[in-house]
Amino acid sequence: EEIKKDTLPEHPVLVELRALFKEAEDAYISGKKFFAMDALKKAMTTVGRELPLTARNMRLVADTTHYKTRESNSYGPGEPILISCLLTGYGFKREGENYTIDITTDFLVLAEDGKVLGSQEDAYYFSHTSPGPTPEFPMDLSYVLSDAPRGTYTIHTVIKDNNSNKQTKFINEIVIR
Repeated sequence: EEIKKDTLPEHPVLVELRALFKEAEDAYISGKKFFAMDALKKAMTTVGRELPLTARNMRLVADTTHYKTRESNSYGPGEPILISCLLTGYGFKREGENYTIDITTDFLVLAEDGKVLGSQEDAYYFSHTSPGPTPEFPMDLSYVLSDAPRGTYTIHTVIKDNNSNKQTKFINEIVIR
């Protein structure tokens, strides 16, 4: 949503951001760098509330320890397909002093001709509780197409935020050799 220039001084998010930037600046000047960082994280979370649910830096990876990008999208039969991304724009549920995210994913596998080979709702569930809101959540997925013959397939992943009812999706094309 674009903000019109004549509403800038009163826009509630901008008022909140200005206060948080001032808080960060004051903390930094007084040598309280951790407090400055906390205020900037709050500013990121404030902006994040207005973002659509988004999977960023989504890529096929060779492993989920070092996150080395996979060199190709070609897999052997039964070989795990590992996907990594950073999720932003999700909602938080406040539980006492903690913040919890609540994410589920669905997937759909399509053959080259568009035929649905398989699907599963709520295939993955991610719940993370932290003492403060976090603006990004790393999400790793693993799919195995164990009975798929040689060919090209698309994996459609739908990510659902159960706290905000937002959702997003992405598609990966893979080849079984």
